[in-house]
Amino acid sequence: MDKENILNLKVGGKKQIGVIQDIETGIVPDKHGADLPKLTLIVKTETNVFNVDEAFVYTKDDEVKPQGFWIKLDSDGQLNAASTLAKTLKYLEADTINDLIGKNVELYPKPNGYLALIAIDESEKLE
Repeated sequence: MDKENILNLKVGGKKQIGVIQDIETGIVPDKHGADLPKLTLIVKTETNVFNVDEAFVYTKDDEVKPQGFWIKLDSDGQLNAASTLAKTLKYLEADTINDLIGKNVELYPKPNGYLALIAIDESEKLE
């Protein structure tokens, strides 16, 4: 980038656009110390590849917060509809976790600076 281009740079937005390239699973301790299965999405943007393990969703208190992709099942062995992962699938119009690969997504930084996927329609509530 030459000096003229650098001097004309403006402040950009915080949102980034990416594509889900892959999905990893692992066992991670939750806040209570229990080992639970959790997903991590591998998301490629124009400038980088990010490991994303949370999405901004509505909580039970109707607040928008980043929540983890914990694998929580219902009594039939399917994803619990109230889980962040299920809310994300619904938002991205995916039937299964595998259907997430190739989906275009929006990312936004959490308070700690790490990126989380946006899984709400009113993303202006993040700013």
